[in-house]
Amino acid sequence: MAEGVAQASDTRHVAAMSARETVDRYRALAQRDPDAWLPDLARSLNDEAIALLGAGRKTEALAASREAVDAHRALAQRSPEAFLPGLAMSLHNMGNALRSLGRRREAGSAAREAVGLYGSLVRERPEAFGLHLASSLTALHATLDEGPGRAEALGLVEEGIGLIWPCFERAPQESSAAMTMLFELALDLSEALRRAPSASLLARGKAFRRLMGR
Repeated sequence: MAEGVAQASDTRHVAAMSARETVDRYRALAQRDPDAWLPDLARSLNDEAIALLGAGRKTEALAASREAVDAHRALAQRSPEAFLPGLAMSLHNMGNALRSLGRRREAGSAAREAVGLYGSLVRERPEAFGLHLASSLTALHATLDEGPGRAEALGLVEEGIGLIWPCFERAPQESSAAMTMLFELALDLSEALRRAPSASLLARGKAFRRLMGR
């Protein structure tokens, strides 16, 4: 058992080292030709942030994710359609790193921005970004305080269900994972708030089970 844990830890640290080497290569290229290589640097920074957090190197993960956010934000200003998904992902990663360090308020700000971006993306391509929206809403929920924070999260989750619902009705399997996550989160929040689920949530929950054959 202990040997397996040690091997898993070693694997995570090797992955983090490999990710950093990739970042270093793209950073050198981006310094010479930013227009050509900044997108690759931004993506590699996202990968590094994920790998570092997986290895338990939280402060380094935060630094990498902050740099990824800055790079993607600059790219998104030039070409929103191409780079807003990367900005949303880097904000999600930064929120996770901040939360791992106990910085819940800052994590909430990052998660809230990620939710807003994924909400916009879901309006255009629900099948591609529904699961990302569900994940970012789950992350936001983890940063919010009881009471008003949970009520805010429940409202956002119900809005997310509404955004994805037309796509789910057309092709249930394409959005089933996102819808499952959102319904579970909505019910958990309703229970935590000691509030009966809304009529629209209950109706869609019933339709969800019917469409999924449950």
